[in-house]
Amino acid sequence: MAIDGFFIKNLINETNDVLLNNRLEQIKMISNDTFSFVFYYMRERNYLNIKLNSPNASFFLGEIKSNSELTSNFLQTLKRNLEGYILTSIKQVNLDRVIFFEFEGNDFLLGRVSKRLVLELMGRYNNLILVDSDNTIIDAYFKNVSHTSRTIVPKHIYELYPNHKRNLDEIDYSLVDSESYLTKNYIGISPIFSKYLFENKLNPFDILVSPVRDLSTNKFYWFNLFESKNLKTYQTLSNLLLDLFDTKDVSNSRYQDFVIKLLAFNIKKKSNLEENLKSNIDNLVYENYGNYIFSSGLNLGLKYSEITSYDGTILNLDSSKTLKENALEYFKRYQKSKRSITFLEEQINDLTNLISLLEQIEFDITNNFDSYSIEQQLIPLGFKTKKKTQKPKNNKKILEIKYNDNVYYVGKNNLENEYITHTLGKPNDLWFHIKDRPGSHILMKGEVNDFSLKLGLMIAAYFSKEKNNPVVTINYTEIKHIRKIPKLPGYKVILKQYKSENIRIDHTLINQVLLANDLK
Repeated sequence: MAIDGFFIKNLINETNDVLLNNRLEQIKMISNDTFSFVFYYMRERNYLNIKLNSPNASFFLGEIKSNSELTSNFLQTLKRNLEGYILTSIKQVNLDRVIFFEFEGNDFLLGRVSKRLVLELMGRYNNLILVDSDNTIIDAYFKNVSHTSRTIVPKHIYELYPNHKRNLDEIDYSLVDSESYLTKNYIGISPIFSKYLFENKLNPFDILVSPVRDLSTNKFYWFNLFESKNLKTYQTLSNLLLDLFDTKDVSNSRYQDFVIKLLAFNIKKKSNLEENLKSNIDNLVYENYGNYIFSSGLNLGLKYSEITSYDGTILNLDSSKTLKENALEYFKRYQKSKRSITFLEEQINDLTNLISLLEQIEFDITNNFDSYSIEQQLIPLGFKTKKKTQKPKNNKKILEIKYNDNVYYVGKNNLENEYITHTLGKPNDLWFHIKDRPGSHILMKGEVNDFSLKLGLMIAAYFSKEKNNPVVTINYTEIKHIRKIPKLPGYKVILKQYKSENIRIDHTLINQVLLANDLK
């Protein structure tokens, strides 16, 4: 991750210079994961933005122009508790990716009070947590109840996320025996920084801040450690992050908000249809009721309010109708429910496929943003765009991971998933995908052995929505056993024959592989 503890250390320094002792005038939610804090000091407004979801989850200074504002219960809690308060300090916990924003203000009943806004930039576990002076949680962006880890819910005591690495004061390079030694043993050092320090033997605290972005890969850092000459430099880290946000995340948010709302609507619709289906299945018993009446031996021309069948079932009847009329009414209800079941099952199946598609698109937006391919999939679903996104040049740059004479191809979106599965893949190539969850299609070309198979499983787990789970279930098979599903997009497939295996990601190995391919 480019935004490591040292990146945050330097970002806090520049943020403190601008925001200390500013009064918080307004809090806005400009996208589903981005909050903008408007401060006022000495007749001047300053802006702090906090972005919680990947890519590039961070905080940075600068005004973001936005035509739309969202609302949420968490936003309202922030506004009630912090607007009008003074920002007194911004602190980092050791060199970890945890930042404390300390506020002070006046409460009508309690007088002068202090509150803390905690920003945790922990990958999948990014969070924004508001706590009071007693360290009791007031509210959180992501809430979590756990019996084995931290519980993050209102009225619980806030605890730091456990970190078993050591704090870094100085480096004894005589102990550093590999490029990953520092990142594995010390807080705040990313793999890319660990590799740089191993090669150059520098004191990280003496390196000057000079923000830079490699335009050929879109990688960035707080100083230049790239070999590329296609670089863009920035005066501040906030300018760098604001540039990344402006060029990518604004449009990302438009797509993400649309998908999240459409997902919620269709999940609720599917639930209602499933309840309706259950009700109609229960109504199939009406056929038995009609048969009970005709086999009762009673005069079908007479009227009854109820009768008891041969197995003791009491049938409540319409006393204004004859037995025959009641029986025919039951048969009519049975036929209606029988027809409805077929229709409902088709509708539920269609919604299941649509929800699966939306979950995959949501994963693509968050992890592998490609505006053209995303837009092509969303427009048929009702997404409105003011101007047509330009189609990229027709040269497929599929992500390749090479290791031990094997090549693993990674689909970064649905279109690439379809391409590597049905075009790039040959009959005997191995194919991997997470079981029943959004993720990339992985294609392996090369020798199949225990290690190459295990690595393929790990890569499929790593490039999936469940990458941070302790154990992930992966399906794998040869390309020749994969079939397209009629009337569905090509990335949706049927596996005629496959195996499943639970895999635990070895993050040290994955980082080593990604570093070897210059992907970290």
